[in-house]
Formats: sequence, structure tokens, C-alpha cells
Amino acid sequence: MRNHWLALAFLLLGSIPALAQQAPPAPAAPALDPAKNALDQILISWEKAMTGVDKLEAQIIRTDTDKVYQSTKISDGYAKFMRPNRASMRLVRRGKTEDFEQLVYTGIYLYQYVPLQKEIRVHQLPAPKSGQVSDETFLSFLLPGMKAAAAKERYQLTLLAPPPNDTWYYYLLIQPKANADKSEFTRARLVIHRNTFMPRELWFEEPNGNESKWDFPRVQVNGAMPATEFATPTAPAGWRMVTVQPQPRIYRPQQ
Repeated sequence: MRNHWLALAFLLLGSIPALAQQAPPAPAAPALDPAKNALDQILISWEKAMTGVDKLEAQIIRTDTDKVYQSTKISDGYAKFMRPNRASMRLVRRGKTEDFEQLVYTGIYLYQYVPLQKEIRVHQLPAPKSGQVSDETFLSFLLPGMKAAAAKERYQLTLLAPPPNDTWYYYLLIQPKANADKSEFTRARLVIHRNTFMPRELWFEEPNGNESKWDFPRVQVNGAMPATEFATPTAPAGWRMVTVQPQPRIYRPQQ
């Protein structure tokens, strides 16, 4: 999946060069009616909660399921975010400490660790809008700065019934509308805390049928976090820095 890191703060990974072009302007976002629509009320509360996030650190347990090879991979780690546009992530595969994913976004450059090649790949990303890290991936739905109306305009959102006796979380089904988003995922489910409106879990299905579940057992908001967390990294001994040339992303009109 193309950038499933930039969303969680916050986070995630893939072939970053696809960020080279911005999406075409979206139509005007629809008006929300929280008095009559429970989903709209939740979205507005979510937007308000995310607006107050200046720093965020999340514990992550990610489970990747490959339907073709019938395999499952579990990774543990963290993601961090600092306004206006700093983010980092590190995940280590259970049982294979040499198999890890690490990213540092300084606001201009994204540094992607590639252990197999002993490289740190340097990607220069386009300037984000309105202080966001990026809105090129559907996971930007989780980023501080995205508006409730814009989310509802971009995606088909459905409020799902919670499991029996579950009074702690809201469950939202997310489905793509635009072709660019359909190339990212076919459907997703976001679980958020009823009290804090912070994410608890994100599950999504890719177009090839593979699944990924991001579990966030702990999310800390506005705690101590020095800016040095997002400093330009230094290549470890035996590693090298490699600059990656951006490639344009092609947007095809809706059929």
C-alpha cells in the first residue's frame, strides 16, 4: 500500500515517490448536521479533539495478512507526531529483530531505512497544506488538521453498530470514492475512543485482498517530546544515504 505511514501521525510506509503530485481540487465539502446525524456529531467531535493535538505518541501492534501466501506478520513499535509536520515511526517484526521499518519525516525530507540494502533513502516531499503531513493517502484521515466535512466528502463513511456490550468505542466503515483512493484500499474500519476520540484500531483491505490491522494500545497526547526526535538521521556504520528522485503520481478521472 502506498503510504500507509503518513497517516498515523503520524505514520506509515510504502513507495513514497508517489507523493510528487498533489491531487486535483476537490468539490466543496458537504454541510454537517450534528443535531440530526449521529455520524456528523462524531466527526465534529473527532475534528475538535484532533485540533488540540500538538504532539502525539502511539504504541503500535501491526498485523499484516497476506492472502496469497496465507501468511501473517506481526510487528511492534511506535509512531510520533509533532506539529506542524514532523513524524517518525519504527516497527520491528516479532522474532526477527533485523527485520524492521523506520521512518523519520523532518517536514521537508522523509528518511526511509531499508535494512536489507543497508540504505537510508532520502525522499523530498512536496509542501503539505495547512500544516498537515500529507493528504495523499487515506490514512491522512487520522492526521491532526483534516476537517470532518472534508473527510465525509472524500470517503463514503458509515457508522457501524458496536459489538454487544461495547460502550467504549465508535466503529466507522470507510470506503473510497475517488479512483486514486480505490487504488489504495477497498474498505477500512476505524475504531475510536468515545471519550477521547483518539484512534484505537485501524483495519484495512488492499485491492489485492491483503489485510493490515494497526492496533494502538496506548496513545499519549501533548506529552514531553523534544524536536530532536525528528532530526536528520546519521547513517550507521556500513550503511549509506541514497537520494530518491520523485516520480509523478498520475490521477485518472472517474469513470
